[in-house]
Amino acid sequence: MKKTFALCSIFLLLVVTGFSQTSKLTGAIGPYSVEMSLTKGADVNTISGKYNYKGKTAFLDIKGQLFDDVMLLEESYKGKETGSFYLQIEGDSLTGKWVHETRSYDVRLKVVNNTYDCFDYFSASDKSVDVSGDINGTYEVEYYFLNDMWFEEGKPDIEIGYNGATAVLEKINEDSLRFFVEAICGPTYHFAIADGVAVKHPEENQTYVYINEDGCEIIIKLDIREVSMSANAQMECGFGARAYLDHSMIKTSEEVEFDRGY
Repeated sequence: MKKTFALCSIFLLLVVTGFSQTSKLTGAIGPYSVEMSLTKGADVNTISGKYNYKGKTAFLDIKGQLFDDVMLLEESYKGKETGSFYLQIEGDSLTGKWVHETRSYDVRLKVVNNTYDCFDYFSASDKSVDVSGDINGTYEVEYYFLNDMWFEEGKPDIEIGYNGATAVLEKINEDSLRFFVEAICGPTYHFAIADGVAVKHPEENQTYVYINEDGCEIIIKLDIREVSMSANAQMECGFGARAYLDHSMIKTSEEVEFDRGY
């Protein structure tokens, strides 16, 4: 009985305080061999840890943010920022760049203890678990990547790039709904933004159509906690250069807010 009580107490403690294992990695920053440890940070999708160059006893602190399968880590030593990591996660490998001012090195790291807790990303799909199946709400899709479009030696410009879309829907009546959608496209971040009232398709269930006087047509197809939106044109819809709308989004909140600063 005492043993059972003790085990239950340990389990409850882990549930209340959280439990995150440490990922151990080895690899190289440029020509320099390193050893690194990473754990989940205190906030959602954050990471903290430390690393040292093999053969050295001094550790550098690292902390940063996880963006799905890419991450940004800021490096510091005794409170002074000394560099940044831009890393792509692929299985047990992390590759990317270390940069500081005008310098940069290729980074190659590998998880060596089969522990991946810190790479668990809280995504739009996870947010969708707690929302209703009602049409009204906010919908999202997100995609992150290492954007090195402007990278060159001596000027190592690199960033965490974002493409994706956000839509807000509100049903007006059985035959129409109000919508707003914003999509960000490509490494140059061109915007596709549209809003208006779409009317129900006469033949296709859960489908609404928006058409403006310039010939822009936007098809909105609904499913439970999901929406897909596509546009037939770019210029006619008032989108930016090389921007487009052809996205499927997941409902992430009940919020209906059309005043988004535009």
